[in-house]
Amino acid sequence: MRLSFVCCFIVLNYFAFAQANKDSLMLIEQHSFYNDTLKKLDSSLYEFAKLKNNLLQVIQEEYCFWNEPIMRTEMQDASVQKIKDYWQCLNIKPTTKQVKNFNWQEAHPWSAAFISWCMQKAGYEECFLLSPNHAKYIIWARDNKISGATNHPFWAYSINDKVAKYPVAGDLLCKNREGKNFNLDNIHRYAISHCDVVFDVDYVNGIIITIGGNVADKVNKRWVFLDANGYIDTNAAWLSFDANGIATTGSQQDFFSIIKVQ
Repeated sequence: MRLSFVCCFIVLNYFAFAQANKDSLMLIEQHSFYNDTLKKLDSSLYEFAKLKNNLLQVIQEEYCFWNEPIMRTEMQDASVQKIKDYWQCLNIKPTTKQVKNFNWQEAHPWSAAFISWCMQKAGYEECFLLSPNHAKYIIWARDNKISGATNHPFWAYSINDKVAKYPVAGDLLCKNREGKNFNLDNIHRYAISHCDVVFDVDYVNGIIITIGGNVADKVNKRWVFLDANGYIDTNAAWLSFDANGIATTGSQQDFFSIIKVQ
């Protein structure tokens, strides 16, 4: 009788021990999965931060090439080679004669090639749509947001979207050109548009500084003004300077979207 009791006691304790160990193993597995997930998230965040820093460094270096210490414009020999390099990232190979031709330049503005080249140099080529015109990647970024495509981290927002408040360095600021009036709803892939990269921000004074290509015929800075709530001030005028130091300006009503890295 006692032996039967002892045997039952041993068997019951064995199953209790096995269940306890099973629960412990499940907790360990869950904890391990949680840690692995955190590591992946941390790795992704770190990678995106690294790429954004790369992008800012690349555009600063390009700005310096065009402006410091020598002020260059797009028809000079060294600048022509740069423009050819920008196009090369899209497997487009204009000749020197084409790049120096005014009519060819008018038909083939190089600002989107500049953005694509910078994205490629920064390491974004696997997650950014390299394109010879801005509208194609604006539409792509818009569709990424609509579909919630987390595998494509560039999402486009209207400038009056709450997410677009207080743009940060690394954002892309998109605008209309030549009197066009496109927005995220009606833009088409061949629409005339333009984008610059936000390079620096001064929230205290409500100013952001962008850098873009083919701005006054070179890689150039633009000063853009925010309203009191941190949005792009559509009642203000942006400011830039040409190769001769002469101020150029334009309406900020032309800005219609900000592309952010999620």
